[in-house]
Amino acid sequence: MTVEEALAASVVDTVNDIFEIDPETRVITVPASEKLFGVANDGNSERKHFRCPKIVGDNIDLSTMHLYINYQNANGDKYPYLVEDIRTDGDYITFSWLIGPDVVAYKGQIKLIVCAKKGDGTIPEWNTTLAEGTVLEGLEATDEVVERNPDIITQLLNRMREVEKIATKEAMQEYVNTYLTEHPVEIDETLTNPYKGKTIVVFGDSILAGWGWKEGTGIIQPLKEKYTDAVWINKAESGANMAVTSSPAHTPIVNQITSYTGAANAIILDGGVNDKNNGISIGSIATVYDATYDISTFCGALESSLQCIMDRYPLAVKLYIIPHSFAKDNSYVDSIYSKAIEICDKWNMPYLDMRKCSQIAMTSKNKSKYTRNANSGVGDGVHPVESWYRTFYSPVIDQKLRNLGIGYTTAPVTPTVIAVTGVKLDQTTLTLNAGKSAQLTATVSPSNATNQSVKWSTSNSNVTVSNGEVTGKAVGTSVVTVTTNDGGYTAQCTVNVAENTVDPSESHTELESLSVDGNCYFDTEILPDQNTNTEAKLYVKSGTTYICGARDDKYKYGYSVTDNFYVVRGSVSSAVKNTAFWEDAWTIKQNGATATFGNNSVTLDNAGNFTLTSPYYIGCMSKNGEAAGAGLKGKIYYAKIYSGSNLVADMIPVKKSDGTLCLYDKVRKKYIYNAGTGTLKEG
Repeated sequence: MTVEEALAASVVDTVNDIFEIDPETRVITVPASEKLFGVANDGNSERKHFRCPKIVGDNIDLSTMHLYINYQNANGDKYPYLVEDIRTDGDYITFSWLIGPDVVAYKGQIKLIVCAKKGDGTIPEWNTTLAEGTVLEGLEATDEVVERNPDIITQLLNRMREVEKIATKEAMQEYVNTYLTEHPVEIDETLTNPYKGKTIVVFGDSILAGWGWKEGTGIIQPLKEKYTDAVWINKAESGANMAVTSSPAHTPIVNQITSYTGAANAIILDGGVNDKNNGISIGSIATVYDATYDISTFCGALESSLQCIMDRYPLAVKLYIIPHSFAKDNSYVDSIYSKAIEICDKWNMPYLDMRKCSQIAMTSKNKSKYTRNANSGVGDGVHPVESWYRTFYSPVIDQKLRNLGIGYTTAPVTPTVIAVTGVKLDQTTLTLNAGKSAQLTATVSPSNATNQSVKWSTSNSNVTVSNGEVTGKAVGTSVVTVTTNDGGYTAQCTVNVAENTVDPSESHTELESLSVDGNCYFDTEILPDQNTNTEAKLYVKSGTTYICGARDDKYKYGYSVTDNFYVVRGSVSSAVKNTAFWEDAWTIKQNGATATFGNNSVTLDNAGNFTLTSPYYIGCMSKNGEAAGAGLKGKIYYAKIYSGSNLVADMIPVKKSDGTLCLYDKVRKKYIYNAGTGTLKEG
């Protein structure tokens, strides 16, 4: 009960004289006994009581409105009075007007009107007609008048005296408990749980997936435990790139996002570290919205992700996470995050830079205590453990989501999902020369299907395919298949690779050797298998680089001129072999599990069969495709590749008639050109 209600309750309940309001004519009928509004300059207070049907006009419910009594005293002064004791009595409402000093400040005529307004109190909704009363001068205050109009101040003092009788804490507590029972307080739950009824979805890599704790936990688990009446969905996968690559082990983050068609009140994502470590191109930022994005690059994939989020979930709270610093010098990954910040700024995408908020620096002690590599079990400075997530990561993200207004988001709207019904290729047969490329275009049906994503694959290594671009690698036939992510619908194209012979009009001069430096290498276009052996005469002066080899899904397979000799044949368990550092012309032969360096021989681990996903290369190329460095210098004399005992490539240095330096394969009768950024020189 409010103070006004308490005061009103003390007024004599038996009120016979009521101001009746007619909802049709809007006339206020003033009883004869109530035409008297008091005596000028009298300090006594009284109430006038009103009664009106609850529903008036065009179905206006007065019980839901703010009621005002706008009046003008005998001097012409106008005042509003806010009614505070509206009560519902069946189909009627009752309320009262406390007559104050400004009403009876002057003798003469009083005019009044009742006005109902909306909650903001600004737009008139319904008014009565004018009613009148009179303020007299010299009226004798008889007992009957005083009884009907008790002094408000006296009543208030009497109430205060009652409260003073509560002399003990126990009595006061009982009084408070009784009051709260009779007048329960409604607490706005959004102040304590802004996530109630909300759906929060996370996309990303191992930082958000929680690999250092347990896959599927990460930033979600502490919030999920605290706010149990929300829906928490973690779609992040450890090892995932933002961009789409040929590695199928982890769903690219852009695909995690574009393939999700459920509800979302908030979307959290990260990505970038794996892209950088996998040597994925950073790419460029589009100058407009609604662009065609190259999702094989980091920038293109992130922009494509944000456009999907903005279009499907415009009212959701959105947050991009930049992970903590892994070391004092973070320049390696900072470059990709500088681009990420530019993209977030373009798309009005809030981001949380944990390089500034993680509150832990990766000293050796902190690395051991607060991070963990799930494979080795030791701290790696990258993947947070449970205590770090609970102490810093999740609380900071929680506060950021609150600041962004998670408690005020509208109910989650599940986007309309239009299912894929099929896919077609623009060509069903294709003929290519070895080393040449052609583009296949896939059309998903219907054209407005929600998930337009597809995957490409080949039946063998005669061709490779990337985003529909088919490249002939070896003579033979291969089937290229496109598969929709939604529904798994397929279409195929048969590709015939023909021998790419040298143009008879071209000629070349054989060279003893080619000098190479920096990142300079030749893509042989031959995909090795367990039967592949190589014989290469190479000379390297200095530097740390792979000079011959290929890549599998995770590891290099090849030869290094560092103090360690690396051979990884599809197995992480293959050991590192120590060998001497040569500065001499030397021949490498691999035959099963043995390699020879001049007069030195090294026995290698034989891990059995292995599968590689990149062609064999010859030349100077550092790990993960990074530039070998300007200090590297070497020479290529020849390189032969065998499949078992069959010679499949015999490459020698040549100078073409137009002055171009390259390798010539005497077996396949084709030229192979520098695929790197280094410099070729004669001799």
